[in-house]
Amino acid sequence: MLPVAVAIGDPQGIGPEVLRHALASELGCRRLRLYGSLAALTAAPGPPWQPGPDLELVPLEEPTGAAALAAATEALVAGEVAALVTGPIDKARVATVLGDGFVGQTEYLAERFGCRGQEVMLLAGDRLRVALLTTHLALRDVPARITRAETVRVLRTVHRELPRLFGIPSPRLALAALNPHAGEGGRFGDEEQRILLPAVADLRAAGIVVAGPLPADSLFVQAAAGAYDAVVACYHDQGLAPLKLVAFHDAVNVTLGLPRLRVSPDHGVARDIAGRGVAHPGSMIRALRLALAQQTPGQESRHEAS
Repeated sequence: MLPVAVAIGDPQGIGPEVLRHALASELGCRRLRLYGSLAALTAAPGPPWQPGPDLELVPLEEPTGAAALAAATEALVAGEVAALVTGPIDKARVATVLGDGFVGQTEYLAERFGCRGQEVMLLAGDRLRVALLTTHLALRDVPARITRAETVRVLRTVHRELPRLFGIPSPRLALAALNPHAGEGGRFGDEEQRILLPAVADLRAAGIVVAGPLPADSLFVQAAAGAYDAVVACYHDQGLAPLKLVAFHDAVNVTLGLPRLRVSPDHGVARDIAGRGVAHPGSMIRALRLALAQQTPGQESRHEAS
């Protein structure tokens, strides 16, 4: 059975702390391979935990967030691990090591797998799942990045991956409008009529259940109440603001479109609270559980019985 890799994240952030809490739970008895600053993990506040026979600690010459991400990613690309959980990093610091082209872990993993442009960022909590049509770019650049083909691609990817990752056999998807009131018939923008509506028509013709484009100010209320299995938002904060409102402590970030699963806690390094023992571990615990589910049921059962 392949282990799940864990990149601990920025040593000065809350990554070591939330991981320590996760390892003190039943997850610490599963087969894991840790990359990063083991000194930071040991020094982090949290309950006692003991490395078990299935917990592999990988020493790094430079135990930084960048080095941990790079080493764990190589193991994932090489097929040495079943899935990857990445702890929070400081993007600016990582960029100084991995290059100015580094904009985020999602994009970095896609580059390393050779499928840049095919990745989709999905954030998932108990009540809401949100995928992003565009990710890390200035708001003024969003409209130019939204095309009919890209909208179809993202929605198709979400529709394909929800059954595998979340056990949803027939996903019900919704697409958020870009403009207020879904453009109000073109008064507040015409992207809905020119781009989003034709994309939804393409998907429906292929048998995919998609609603929209729907006004975002009411759509997320409906989705959180169970009307849809996932929402595709047009830009970063349109999707993440409502997601974090209802699932701040337990949402996870899942990269769709890769050959193997990468998942991470849906929070940053939070240096302002690091080392104080107040960081909530719920998101890290949820990320580990989702990653460990990538090990086959038969292997899990044998491991748990041993």
